[in-house]
Amino acid sequence: MDRQLTEGGLLRTWLPTAFGASVLVAEIPLVYAAAARSADGARALAALGICLAVLVVVNTPALSLTPLVALEADRRGLRRYALAVGAAGALVLLLLGAVPPAAQVVGLVFGLDEALLRHVRDGLVALAPNALGVALRRELHGRLVHAGRTGPIVTATAVRIVGTGALAFVAVALWPERGALAGGLALSAGAFLEAALLAARAPAPGGTRPLEPLSLMRVHAHLSSTRLLAMAPMVITTVGIAHAHEAEASLVVWPALYELIMLFTSPATDWEAVCARALRRCPASGAPRRVAAWLGAGFTFAFAVVVLSGAGEGYLRSLVAVPDGPAALAAAWMPVLLLVPGLWVLRAHLHGIRMASGETAVFVRAGVVHALVLAGTVTALGTTALPGVGAACLAVVAGLLADVGITRSGQVGSRRAGVPPGSRTDTKEPVVAQQTTTDVVDALTTDHREALDLLDRIARSTNPREKRDLADTVIAEVVRHAIAEETYVYPAMREHLPEGEKEVQHDVEEHKQLEEIMKQLEAIDASEPRFDGLVRRMTEQLRHHAHDEESEQFPQLRAQVPHERLVEMREKVETAKKLAPTRPHPNAPHTELFHKLAGPGVGLVDRLRDRLTHRGS
Repeated sequence: MDRQLTEGGLLRTWLPTAFGASVLVAEIPLVYAAAARSADGARALAALGICLAVLVVVNTPALSLTPLVALEADRRGLRRYALAVGAAGALVLLLLGAVPPAAQVVGLVFGLDEALLRHVRDGLVALAPNALGVALRRELHGRLVHAGRTGPIVTATAVRIVGTGALAFVAVALWPERGALAGGLALSAGAFLEAALLAARAPAPGGTRPLEPLSLMRVHAHLSSTRLLAMAPMVITTVGIAHAHEAEASLVVWPALYELIMLFTSPATDWEAVCARALRRCPASGAPRRVAAWLGAGFTFAFAVVVLSGAGEGYLRSLVAVPDGPAALAAAWMPVLLLVPGLWVLRAHLHGIRMASGETAVFVRAGVVHALVLAGTVTALGTTALPGVGAACLAVVAGLLADVGITRSGQVGSRRAGVPPGSRTDTKEPVVAQQTTTDVVDALTTDHREALDLLDRIARSTNPREKRDLADTVIAEVVRHAIAEETYVYPAMREHLPEGEKEVQHDVEEHKQLEEIMKQLEAIDASEPRFDGLVRRMTEQLRHHAHDEESEQFPQLRAQVPHERLVEMREKVETAKKLAPTRPHPNAPHTELFHKLAGPGVGLVDRLRDRLTHRGS
């Protein structure tokens, strides 16, 4: 078996199924191009993008059938299970498109006017059959992967791409006023076309093990959560864009830009199934790791060429017919997405390792964190002057980084999954913390003193450049301090202080007031008269807040909480400050859960913005 598990063999297995997995992505630019040339092209393009954002989420269980069937092909009844999955998805799409109350919910979520909502409802109804066709197609893909006969996928996919593209243009010619309807019908017909072609070539359904629906559904749920991560960014970012700056232009171009990056990521998604199958056969082989490295480097390089050569902007303007303004806006933010292909391949490889060792439960946790970081980042950035498409690009990167971090950490079965002994995940040596008697009260009091000193320096300075740099520094320090405090100190205050809940609510309100002041201070030039007034307001507010904590709350905390725990809290606060955001986000939740899940992603984006704008330098 070792001789058979080679890089070339893995690539030959992966290439056809990767081609099939990317078929939706390959078709969609053609469908967009047809819809953009309908009578109301820009509106049809925006409507179709919203429909597809909904579709890819609804279709997540159907798209997850390939790895499920590839790993569980010896079960009886998988075809009936796949049909049930597809029928459920079709029912949801019909409900959202045809039932007025459900359609109104779609309109509220995406902030749609009546005219655009009509186009969206057309598209959703037309896409309902697609859910059933995709379920059949992905079930057949799984059987072919299991049998190692993935070649027929290439032919069927090629026919599907040509057929869907042709049908889209024909449908637009027949219904020129209903571009979204035409695109949805073409995609549905294409799904059944490929399923019909594959049915003649795939192994017949069979198996010796019983279906065991509950057990199968648990595995399917874990796999669906990972696939949802590949699909959820589209709907989450679309919702975020709808409520952000330059929403109209961003909504027009985001679907096409998202599909462009998916062209360089979607082929890697099914690497997880190929990798898992290979590592189950030969757990010690390094071939899957080497192939993953090649794929990551190759997709990143190819996407960089497209972005930096201007081909990406040409795709938006010429093929998809995006208007000049939105196309230029997207082109300015494309470089942010250069990290995405490599992260996508890394995530797929980590999923393969987990699947091979039977540790798929982590997918749900990683999926939740990914979605929360993505939503938190796009929501927070949506309150700034950044265009919606820029907020979405940064959010996609932050979500993927969080996902990879969760999936990579704590690999209990890493040795079984082909990770060599001696790697970071294999070590058993404990980490010895630096010994110190400084507790969290000392650390927070020092923060107060340092922030007030910086504000005094601003008040004394007459140099606008120096005042701006000092203001950026103190804003970053106070934001990080407040988030760390709300994450680890306020929960202890709630628990141990006599009126802990009331005290914490008061402190959180003061943090909100400080953030509002800092948001205004961040946005104006240091030479404006209002600048000095805002610095005075911030100084007064911070001095009052610090006095309340240091004179009343901190002494009570020291009296009620053991010193060892206060020292431990200081260590957690210092770690949290390193990951926390550096800019005020007054509309974001001030809760422990939000800070722990979304804070690192928002912080990453803030620090990236700081670096790009030379903030505080």
